Amino acid sequence: MGEQLTQRVVGRLPPSPVTVAAFVVNNLARFDRHEVFRIDRITTAAQPGRMMLRLPSNDAIANWLRDRNAAFKRELVDVDSLALTKVQRGILNAARGRPFIAGTGDTLSIDQVVATILQPVPAVRQEELATAVLHDMAARQAMMKLTAKLKAGVRIEYATNRAASR
Repeated sequence: MGEQLTQRVVGRLPPSPVTVAAFVVNNLARFDRHEVFRIDRITTAAQPGRMMLRLPSNDAIANWLRDRNAAFKRELVDVDSLALTKVQRGILNAARGRPFIAGTGDTLSIDQVVATILQPVPAVRQEELATAVLHDMAARQAMMKLTAKLKAGVRIEYATNRAASR
């Protein structure tokens, strides 16, 4: 459903060849220093304790969770640097190989970068990747605009006393 909404909001048309070519030319360094981050990801419903967040590695966190009989899933995930926002890239760089919380909600995601693989993008793939990045950027922008528009139309009222809130 999320993909269908994105297609409705963004459209199915790819960016124009001129836009793609301009993106490649303006981002040559991004393609030359293209990196893939190998991430050790632990996903759990357990609430993070202070002790857990101070542990130095996902190995230690996995052991901590096992000791408490907390269910978790562990996997290696490759994340393409071209798909990251500046904020996300900053978080990866700031972590410097230490575990960090990457997602919250019902499921907690704890990531640790275990390898950074330098993979310059071959010229034949640059346009393909640029098209995908531009589409993702357009989708992110469109969703932010839609969210802002929906928030603008919402009015929240709070009860001023207990009797009114019942």
